[in-house]
Amino acid sequence: MKVDVKEQKNAGAGGDNFMKIALQKYPGAPIAVISAFFGNDWGTRLTRLFMETTSCLYAHIEKPGELKLKDWAKRALQYYHLKYPPKASASHYHSEDVRVRKIVNELLPVVASSSLPVFIIGETGTGKEDIARLIHNHPENPFRNGPFVAVNCAAVNDELLLSELFGHVHGAYTGAHAHRLGWFLEASGWNYDTQNKAKTTPNVSYLPWLESCNKQIKYATKAKDSTNTEDVILMNNIYHIADESHAEYVFADTHPGTLFLDEIGDLTPSAEVALLRALDGYGIRPLGYTGPALLPHCCIIAATNRIKNTSDLRDDTMSNGSKKGIRKELYHRLAGWVLELPPLRERRTKDRSMEWIMSLEKWAARDSLHFQEGDLETFANSFTADKEGRLWDGNWRELKYFYARAKSIALRRKGNHLIKKEDLDFASQWVLVDEYAGDNEQLNLSFGKEENNIISEKLFDSNREIVVRLECILVIHYVLQECENKPMIGIDRIIDEIDFTPLELCNKVLRLVAKEDLLKEAIKIAQEAGRITNPAIDMLMDKKGALKSWWRGNAVQTGYIINHNFTKYKSILNIVEKLSPTNFYISKGYLKVKDNGY
Repeated sequence: MKVDVKEQKNAGAGGDNFMKIALQKYPGAPIAVISAFFGNDWGTRLTRLFMETTSCLYAHIEKPGELKLKDWAKRALQYYHLKYPPKASASHYHSEDVRVRKIVNELLPVVASSSLPVFIIGETGTGKEDIARLIHNHPENPFRNGPFVAVNCAAVNDELLLSELFGHVHGAYTGAHAHRLGWFLEASGWNYDTQNKAKTTPNVSYLPWLESCNKQIKYATKAKDSTNTEDVILMNNIYHIADESHAEYVFADTHPGTLFLDEIGDLTPSAEVALLRALDGYGIRPLGYTGPALLPHCCIIAATNRIKNTSDLRDDTMSNGSKKGIRKELYHRLAGWVLELPPLRERRTKDRSMEWIMSLEKWAARDSLHFQEGDLETFANSFTADKEGRLWDGNWRELKYFYARAKSIALRRKGNHLIKKEDLDFASQWVLVDEYAGDNEQLNLSFGKEENNIISEKLFDSNREIVVRLECILVIHYVLQECENKPMIGIDRIIDEIDFTPLELCNKVLRLVAKEDLLKEAIKIAQEAGRITNPAIDMLMDKKGALKSWWRGNAVQTGYIINHNFTKYKSILNIVEKLSPTNFYISKGYLKVKDNGY
């Protein structure tokens, strides 16, 4: 729409009135106002009009504004794609991480159709139960029509756990006032209603009660040969149909479902042993029951945040076995498929951006909110640097509460649909204080106060320059290692193949300091000297010459940053010491500053 005051129908129509017409005609559309001038309070009135009238995206673009308009249009399209996702993706798992998407899109159909047990590992809050439900509900899962029974193994004490898992008969122990099926049978599709529970008396034995619940129970024996038409497969084991007099097992023809054993790493050893036989197909015995064993039939999915690899498994056959993790025999009965969910701080989208940033944008769009341009990126840079190694320890749970706080703060501004950086900063404060938060504030370890993504030397104060210098050392060290490991390839090709993501200050800085010609010259200087030198680093930082006194003025801050980001910078600890031996020394594996005691 164009304001043309020369047309008679628009005579006397000012920008304010015209915008009211535009907002009324297109109430849900993003709006960009292109003008040669926003002075005389026009820009302020326009912003107030937007805030009071619409929750859509808007922008003020001064002429000439073609390129700015294109950039803003891309942002608007991305916002509305997040706000109104395609219907086909409504049932998809929420993660945009490349590894998780591969699990969801490529592996889950195979896992769901296989009927094998699944073992999911990952930190708390990474979405293990979401993945379990996704497996259960998958169209190719033969157990999808049955119930999904989720059990928190850590929430039930050891005395009641066996009763909860396998059930009990009336009077099995004090307080057992009725027969109980237990989680295994409930997940297998066995069911009973309140009327059957109410009729339970000491005179009704368990098997007749079970038959009244399921209409029909069947009898079987363990099969040792191949299947035939009269055999059944339950829990991946083969059984022969038998008559009641020869029966070893009892089962029911039900709609089997899924038993999700969450926090299985918190099971007691006695409960682990009880699970072993059930998972091996030897059936279960409710407490107080003396008849043939009951055969459950369900998909087993287990999850834990207790283990990361096989070294965390407990071998109870060894006299000096480890006491941590879960029993090795139990793990191998559950590990039909092993799925590992990465923590939120490690999740990256296809373009290598952090997933948590996209999630905040998606949730804001869903709530008809949006972030002030550049504020989310600026906050992300600052927050990531400040929380190095401790970023989103609570994963999705922590991120959701953080967004809820920022949203609440933003909505208190009446008529404002923007979430600003101050809202994000305020929302990030109301949690437990990090161990090093006070030191971080003192050292001003925040990055990127500018709204754009162009990084130059002028944007860096002393602390930022420290981090860039350390990243430069990482770059040189990485390339020298590659040259040593792949001597036949050559520097040019190694530089072309560099993936800077492991170095991770941010691609913005590395795009500036690691220009190909500068990097080649820096590597050449380092090779000629036989080690990484100050001139090589300063060349990579595009300096005119070496700043020999630089380390002395920044020694304490440098030591702090390295020691509190130790995992990242430990590979260059010795290099930093050699670059400035008058300032640094290494003690007990950490960098110390001379005459400072740091």
